[in-house]
Amino acid sequence: MALRTRDNQTLFWWLLPYLIFISFLVVYPIGVTFSLAFTKNHSWAGFANFQQVLSDSKFPRIAVNTLIWTGSVIIFIFVNISLALLLNQNLKGRNIFRAIILVLPWATPDVVAAVNWRWIFNAMYGVLNDILMRLGLIESNIPWLGDPKLALMSVIIANIWKGFSVGTMIVLAALQSIPPEIYEAAKIDGSYGLKTLFWITLPLIRPTLLSLLLISIIWTVNYFPLIHIMTGGGPAYSTDILVTWAYREFFSFLEFNKGSAIAVLLFLITFSLSCLYARVIFAKS
Repeated sequence: MALRTRDNQTLFWWLLPYLIFISFLVVYPIGVTFSLAFTKNHSWAGFANFQQVLSDSKFPRIAVNTLIWTGSVIIFIFVNISLALLLNQNLKGRNIFRAIILVLPWATPDVVAAVNWRWIFNAMYGVLNDILMRLGLIESNIPWLGDPKLALMSVIIANIWKGFSVGTMIVLAALQSIPPEIYEAAKIDGSYGLKTLFWITLPLIRPTLLSLLLISIIWTVNYFPLIHIMTGGGPAYSTDILVTWAYREFFSFLEFNKGSAIAVLLFLITFSLSCLYARVIFAKS
């Protein structure tokens, strides 16, 4: 008992610097944010800041944008499954394709990726418009990031490209964990192609797909760099989501209380999703 107590004390002193660091890095900013969200002019304001956020004329548009932006995770998962199935085939040069397809987007810094996609979608000099013009698919340049109807779709495409590599690697690992004997038995029973995919492969990797879906939603709803660099939330708030709105209110307009209220709403959404994710993980174990 004395030895265990001494070991616990030693462990505590080793962890103390880390706990202090985490407190300043995470706990303190969260505490300040909550304090600002419920105060105004250094006095208690209750839910007044939240009422200001919810009654803002921009809120419905931004809420819908956030839902669409987060809902694009469904397309993201579909891309992950499709590429993982392709890369799981026994093809010549498979490892080279894996390195090119999976490593490049993941290794590209967020800022670099955002700037590159901003140039790809550039209305005057963008690569995308140039290719479409050469193929005869369009007659004039399309303002991908300048048109409110196209801007959000364009940013979603960039976001899927930036994040698909990690998701594909996760799905690919799940596919490779399936014993080959299962597929051999399925062939004996006359199961091929899509039948094997929907009745064997997808059910076997369903826990992995569910975890990937939840963690991708958590990541996407909080993802900031691409939208901020590519469009800044414009044009006409067409790409603005909660996280970019909170940033702009806090740092651009210096509306600390309103920005903190938005951040708290986003925190509650993320916290709820994290609890759901934790429940799924513990249910698997």
